[in-house]
Amino acid sequence: MNPAAVQNHPSSTGTKAGWSRSIGRKSHSDYAVGSINSQAIDFAGSVAPAGWLLAAFTSAHRPQDDRWEVPISSCCRESRCTLVAVPSSTREVKAESAVEFLSILRRSNEMWWENDWCPWVFGGQANASWPILPTAWRAANPVLDGVRQTISSRLESAEPLNVELRWNTGSWISGKADFGPDAARFARQLTIDAAAEVALVYDLTHSMDRASLQLPIVGELPPDPMAPDWLHAPNEPLLADELGRWLHLPEMLPLAQHYGLPTRLVDWSTDPIASAFFALDDEVAADGPGVTVFALHTGRTKDVALEPTSFPQLFDEVGPDDNGFEVRPHLKLLRPVRSANPNLAAQSGLFTMIGGSGVDFLRRDGRRVDLETFVAESRSPDALLKVSLDKAHIDDARRILTRERVSRSSLMPSIATAAQDVAARWQGDKYNQPM
Repeated sequence: MNPAAVQNHPSSTGTKAGWSRSIGRKSHSDYAVGSINSQAIDFAGSVAPAGWLLAAFTSAHRPQDDRWEVPISSCCRESRCTLVAVPSSTREVKAESAVEFLSILRRSNEMWWENDWCPWVFGGQANASWPILPTAWRAANPVLDGVRQTISSRLESAEPLNVELRWNTGSWISGKADFGPDAARFARQLTIDAAAEVALVYDLTHSMDRASLQLPIVGELPPDPMAPDWLHAPNEPLLADELGRWLHLPEMLPLAQHYGLPTRLVDWSTDPIASAFFALDDEVAADGPGVTVFALHTGRTKDVALEPTSFPQLFDEVGPDDNGFEVRPHLKLLRPVRSANPNLAAQSGLFTMIGGSGVDFLRRDGRRVDLETFVAESRSPDALLKVSLDKAHIDDARRILTRERVSRSSLMPSIATAAQDVAARWQGDKYNQPM
């Protein structure tokens, strides 16, 4: 395909306004081209280098040798965006002002809509260089570290255990899968890590019940993790790590997340401005290169899955034609009932977690991977997009949101957050003056 032909190629129809010029470069086979909203992406002439995909950056400058200017009417109306090839599979829109940043992130913006459906959800990062890692998977968490020590001691007292790396569907148990020579060591760590997460959530459940606080569960309470012999599925690390399959955890994990306990959930919101607020409101925002709001296409999450691991049949006599069971680490959406969590309703919140994450952990020799990398390695790398703002414009963006009455008390309604907003207004905060 020659550069002139790209303009009329079917892959260029994703942007309403179309391309402003033929797309090409001297060695255009090294670059990816496509639409800003990734309705389609095509490589001009050949396959791009591994890990290089399309990114979008707003720019008022003339296109240079390796850039092509396109009008993105659905993105930022009066502005023009520049497509560049970058060594990342996450497409990026870089706003050049606070007004542009918030204009892009309006939920009414056409770039987020497909007919009458908005499939995108949003999550803010106060530092654009941070990876998307759930709090439970970040290094040096003092709360989890303390629980891990307790669980490790209990395991030592309970050992030897018959630990087997099988897959348990509830109605079918596989044979053992081979995860390499160090699998036993990593499986033990997986058992400890999963039990530490579960212990905090179960302890919160019991603490709320003792205080007669409303719980989002029915039926009996889960086991008490404070019992000295409590462990969480120590013989089946892969089952232990599938937290979405355990009693009360799908209901209680979001509550634990919202009240500051480390979990494996990643926060998202159907309200992009709410996500922008939390990124901008964080005190560390001014210390980094800028802020970022990630956008995740919920319609494509079903394809955010990695290559499978095969688990053999448990018994040979089943027959050679039955190949067992395949497990693909995959991205899961969690939409909890909001009635027991007012903050979740105010923020239009939902969550993601990784299904089959224990399989992924063992395949990576005991490492957890950030979500951006996970999506990039999946069958749907275009499911993720990010909108960024340089730190020079952070105060301007904060001022705009203040004037629009987007605040902590509007997104987390309570007397405490209302008082925080009042204190901020009267402390000479330059972007939060009384109105």
